[in-house]
Formats: sequence, structure tokens, C-alpha cells
Amino acid sequence: MKVLKRNGNYEEFKEEKILEMLKKAVEVEPKLNLNEEDIKSVIEDLKKEIYDGISTEELNNLLVRIIAEHVSIQKPDFQELSARVLLFNLYKKIAKRRGYEINKKNFEPYNPEKFVDAIYEGVKKGIYGDYLIKEYSKEELLEFAKLIDWKRDFLFKYVGLKILIDRYLAKDGKEVYELPQEMYLLVSLTLAIPEKKEKRKEWVKKFYDLLSTHKVTVATPTLMNARRPFPQLSSCFVATVDDDLFDIYDNIQKIAMISKFAGGIGCYVGKIRAKGSKIQNYEGVCSGVIPVVRLINDTTVYVDQLGMRKGSASVTLDIWHMDILDFLEVKTTHGDERLKAHDIYPAVSIPDLFMKRLKKFLETQENQKWTLFDPYSVRHYLAKELFEKLKEKYNFKVEKISNQSFEYKLIFNSEKEAEEFEKEKDKFLALKRDKNEVFVKVKGLEDFYGEEFEKLYLKLEKEDVLKREVDLFELWKKLVGSIFEQGMPFIFFRDTVNKLNPNKHVGMIYSSNLCLELSEVMSPTLHLEEKIENDIVIRKKKPGYFPVCNLASVNLGKVNKKEDFEEVMPILVRMLDNVITFQMYAVPDAKIYNNKFRSIGIGVSNYHYLLAKNKIHWESEEHLKFANKIFELMAYYTIKGSVELAKEKGKYPLFDGSDWSKGIIFGKTKEELVEETKNNDNNLDWEGLIEEIKKYGMRNANLLALMPTGSTSLIIGTTASIDPVFDLYYKEENLSGILPRVVPEADKLAFYYKNAYLIDQTWSIRAASVRQKWIDQSQSFNLYIDPRLIDGPTLTKYYLLAWELGLKTIYYLRSKSLSDIEECESCQV
Repeated sequence: MKVLKRNGNYEEFKEEKILEMLKKAVEVEPKLNLNEEDIKSVIEDLKKEIYDGISTEELNNLLVRIIAEHVSIQKPDFQELSARVLLFNLYKKIAKRRGYEINKKNFEPYNPEKFVDAIYEGVKKGIYGDYLIKEYSKEELLEFAKLIDWKRDFLFKYVGLKILIDRYLAKDGKEVYELPQEMYLLVSLTLAIPEKKEKRKEWVKKFYDLLSTHKVTVATPTLMNARRPFPQLSSCFVATVDDDLFDIYDNIQKIAMISKFAGGIGCYVGKIRAKGSKIQNYEGVCSGVIPVVRLINDTTVYVDQLGMRKGSASVTLDIWHMDILDFLEVKTTHGDERLKAHDIYPAVSIPDLFMKRLKKFLETQENQKWTLFDPYSVRHYLAKELFEKLKEKYNFKVEKISNQSFEYKLIFNSEKEAEEFEKEKDKFLALKRDKNEVFVKVKGLEDFYGEEFEKLYLKLEKEDVLKREVDLFELWKKLVGSIFEQGMPFIFFRDTVNKLNPNKHVGMIYSSNLCLELSEVMSPTLHLEEKIENDIVIRKKKPGYFPVCNLASVNLGKVNKKEDFEEVMPILVRMLDNVITFQMYAVPDAKIYNNKFRSIGIGVSNYHYLLAKNKIHWESEEHLKFANKIFELMAYYTIKGSVELAKEKGKYPLFDGSDWSKGIIFGKTKEELVEETKNNDNNLDWEGLIEEIKKYGMRNANLLALMPTGSTSLIIGTTASIDPVFDLYYKEENLSGILPRVVPEADKLAFYYKNAYLIDQTWSIRAASVRQKWIDQSQSFNLYIDPRLIDGPTLTKYYLLAWELGLKTIYYLRSKSLSDIEECESCQV
């Protein structure tokens, strides 16, 4: 047999050469637990598939694949061996491209000088952003390049390295342009740009060490785009679509721009009037929410993410909206196709009142009614009632600015009277004064939560507004049936979210993002005026709060002790805060929001492995106690990191008046936190930290959010996010092919891993409830079921328990029958 070499010459296939290379790969530190017989078995399988004239490239690819096929629970180290062979091939390609020889004596595959030359060449070619060479001199880049520890490449397993090469490493056309450690260093260099020049070396090293040792990982957009010409580094965005034609299409444009730059989108559409509502005093002509949902759907499909995958958006509607029944059908395959939106991810916002009535029905079997409302009719009623009450105290004339979005101009007799009226701003969504004129935007039912919402809802059930009464349990069965069939809609418990919102002093939270871990203040845009100046059309608008996810996760397999969190969390907070400062924004609304709130979301991976590593069974009280302890530590040092950063760089602009400023953390008082930390045996100084928060403020309005960690969990070889594992050994199917995976230390810890579909989900819900106590945002929490072993009442019991235990959101219902669930990778860390 002959092999075609890269230089065009042929040479004899030499089994000994392959054997020698594989032995060397096994012996490189850390040594692999594979013997010569294991290696020879690979070569025997290779010999069965090679053919005369095979190219070196094809031979290498074949060898990597065959080694990967040997992966098993008993021999997990074949994962590392296939990764090492894949690495050796990559090293050779990059060395040849850059014109240097790999040092065969100590096998040093990186060349700092040639790497720096490649950075400059990459900037010229548009592979890298020119900010790298503007912010750092050639001498500095060379100094940083010498920080690289190439042996950290051997932390990769085959699946992770394959995904990294295929989708994350920068490319020149189809050819890989950088090595893994170079990617980590360039990401670190990018994220250190906001730091003072004299401090950059310190932070670049700290960022690089965290990333390259796989203690943390940043979100997919950050890992992909930091160092690139268009550094869009945020993951998910949340839009509030108003009942206004300008605003609907304004948000469609935003969605298109975000999708173009690989962001995931969450959209709240509960303000839009229902089907059959009035338009311009014409009764029954409105087509409702569904056409807008279809617009969002088609926009994300049309504006795909650079041809790699279609865009993704979740759309949230309130369970009291008159269009909810049609909304629950948007992804079904039956019915009117004009009412379908097959590519969006539906979510339903549910108030406590609905769950209370559901619980009462289940306990008493007494029929419970539920009223569906048209938001437009409700807001019209509330505006009329509000102005009648205010006219008892103030003298003003009312002019309606917008028939659609309930914006009014109130004209007072004097500036003093108008100024006095500003005390009433809490009664409005927005209030702005200009001399003796006050511009206001009236609230609707969706703008209230908790007791206020419940009181108003009960009142509206008796008033003359456009509404429809339905059987509550029939509506619930339709919702659960859709979830059972498709794994969604996702669930958003709006009252729980808003009661625990640390920034409730500045607004409401109507919905979450695509993956349900975000809970940040939202508001619609105010469209002020449109005019022509010198043949140029100028449209003025005041952006609302447009939440953005700036995400990263902690590898709990490596960061799980008090001293670990104390070291890692402040650095990670700084990294993400720098994402906010240095990045390209797809829409200006996102930049304005980020600068006001500086919200970040830190999550976790390797949760199930951490339990197994500590010999803790998922279905146990020990699990709950352990989670309580770990997540308190993580929360404490994350908050501490944000306070330290506030001392150095200043607090977020809207800090004053927040729960943080009042010493309320996660809805708990100082006394409650002190009691909790004693019970956890963490004995953390919450009292001292709260005093520091009051004195210096917080750098970030939001801090913790447990997101999915799909691709990056695969890259660093961890179990995904907070999810239990599917199996000890399985094959991962994604854009890189069908890839074999063994969960961490499956050969040693098999007894402590339990299949997700076999776990009693009440334990998962209880664990999520414990974690939620230490998270200011939410969790991408999945339920796992075997459809053969579950029925509607059991599923209802799960959702009711989740609400009772204080969960904010529920993501997918994952079923063995729904193996083809697609998720938005742009929103995953």
C-alpha cells in the first residue's frame, strides 16, 4: 500500500510509523490509561479500511475516526487519544502554513514569533479585528504569546476539539488559521482592552488561565467573535413589542439585525391587541397577535446566522390574552397554515392567580373559570378611569398622541402644576414633562403583578371590556397537551419573577429570553415624532429597556470549594463587565441598556459530575443540602466581585433604589442570610458584604443566571449545565457529525450517575428550588420524562410543584419521543 504525501510524492504505508506516533500520543503528560494492545487494536481496524493511494489527510482523518470508535465506558481515554492525534495533525498544518518546524525533541508545537506575524496577517485579511494591533504593540503581543501553555491542549477530548476546530477556531476560507491556545489568548486580549494599560498584562494572564484550564467558559458569541472584526459578544436579547405599528416593525428590524450577528431573541407580544379588537374606532377588524408572531418567525428564518443556521426567537404571550388559544396552536401540524409559526419557540406567562385557581380545581373538582382579555380594551378602560380620578386633584386637558400605544399629552395651566403632577409618575409606564406639558404612557393589565394584578384582574372580570370566559382546566389541558406533544411552550411564572426582581424600582419583567434563564427589567420604545429636515426624514424615539445577556459559566468539576469561588468569581465578573464595555452592538438599544444596567449572567456546567464526584445521588436530601451550600458560595463571591469592581469603576447607574441598595439579597433580609449561611456551615460574612454594597454599590444590576451550556460543555468535556446526564455513553449528533461521548469518570462513578429520564422529577424540581434561592435571575430548567410512564395529572403535579416551590421558569419538557429538539446555540454558553 502506498500513501500520497502532501508534497505529491508516494511512500509505503508503514504500520510501525503509526504505532510509534500513537505510543507517543499516549505517553505525553498526562499519560493515558491505554496499553500497547489497545493501540494495536486501532491499527488492525485502520488496516481494514485504508486503500492504495490514500492521501495523508485522508489517512489522518480515518485514524482519528477509528480511535473515536473505540471509545467506551471501560476505555474512556480513547477520547483523549483521538483528540491528541487530531491536535498533532492541526499542529503540522499550522506549522507548515507559518513556515516553522515543530520541535521534535520536546514537542513544542507553538511558535510565539510566527503567531504574532499571523495576527498581523490576519488583520490584513479581515480574519482578526484591527483593534488587536491598535491596542497592543508587536512587542506586547510577543510577550503575551509567551504566556501560552501548549500542554493545556491535552485537556480536550475528541468531541470538544472537533467542535472547536469545526466551528470556533478562526479560519482563512476553509483552512483553520489558529491553534486552540491562541484562540484563548486572543479572547483574553480582547476582553482586557477596557483595563488600564499598566494593568492589562495582569488581567490577560488571569483571563487566559481561567479559560485555558477550562475552569470557566464564555458564551458562544464571545468565544467566536472576540478577536474578530465584528466583536458582537452578547448571547441573547429581549424585545418588548408594543401595540403600535411603528413599534412592531421597529422590533422586526431589531430582530433582523440581532439574528444577522448570531444573537438569540426573546419577544414579549402581550401588549398587542387581540383578534377582533377595534382599530381607529372600527370594531372587530384587528387580526391579533398571530400575524406578528409569524412576522418574527419569518424574519429569523430569512436573516439566518451567516448561513450557518437559521436565527432563533422565543415569543411570550400571557395566559389571559384573548389570542392564547390560537397561540398554543402555532407549532402544530393541523389547522389553518396561515396561523402557524413553526420556527419560533412559544412561551406562556402565567400569574399566581391562574395557578391558585388550578390548584383549587384539583383539590375540590369545582369548575373554575378563567377570563381572557383584549389588552387594548383593558388599557382604554384603565386610561379613562385613571384620568377621571386624577382630574379630581389636578386641572389639565388631555390630548391623545397615539391611538395605538396610549400615549397622551396633558396640558396644565402652569409649569408649577405640571411639576406637581410628576409625583404621579408611578401610575404611568412613562412620564416626561416639558414646561406645562406632561407626556404620559398609560399602563395596561400586563403592567401589574402580584396583589395589584390580582385585584385589577378580578375587577376587570366584572367590567364592560372586550373579554371571553373559558373553562380554566380545559385551557390548562390544552397547554399541557401542547407541552407533552412538542416539549413547549416554555413557562414563565411572572409574579414570582417580579417579586424577586432586584430592580423593581425601575420597571417590570414581562418575559424571559430564548433559554428562559434571563429575568431583567423590560419596557417598550416610545416613538416621539417623525419630521422632514432638508429632505431627510428624521424619526425620534426613546428606547425602552432592551435586556441583553452577557454570559459565562463555571466548571463545577474544577471550581467547587470556598477558595475556588473566592479566586474565580471576581475575575469572571470582570471579564463579563468588560464584554459590556468592549463590543459591537447589533442595535443601539442594547448598548443603552447595557450601559444603564451592566447586567451579566454567570451559570454552571458539570453539575451532575460534581454530585457524582462527591458520591451524592440525584434523588437524595444530601443533594439538596449540597446544592444549597455550593450555590451560596458561588452567589456570595460573585456579589463580592461586583462590589469590588464598583469600588474601582463605579456602580451601575440605576443602583440607587434597588433591592441591592436596601440590603435585600435574592429577596432575603440580612438576618435571613446570616441564618442560612450558619445552616450551610459556610459562615460567610453577609452582614459585612451588605454594608459594603450600601456604601459602594454594585457594578452589575444582575449577576447569576443558569443557562444551557450546550456546545461549550462539549468543548471542555463537562456534563451540561444543571441537567442530569442522558446516559453514561452516548453519541452526540450536531453540525460536526455523530460524536461518541463518555460522561466524566463514568468508569469510576457509574453508580452515582442516573439517567435523566429515569429520575423522579420531583427531586429535580426541589433541587432547582434550592438553587433558585441563590440566583437573582433564573434557570434553564428542563423536565425529563419517559412518555410511556407519565400522564397528564403527573405532569400537572410537576408544574404545580415548581410554582409552589418558587421556580421562575421552566424550559423544555424533554421526552424520549422528542429526540429531535432544536435549541438556539447563540443563547447557549
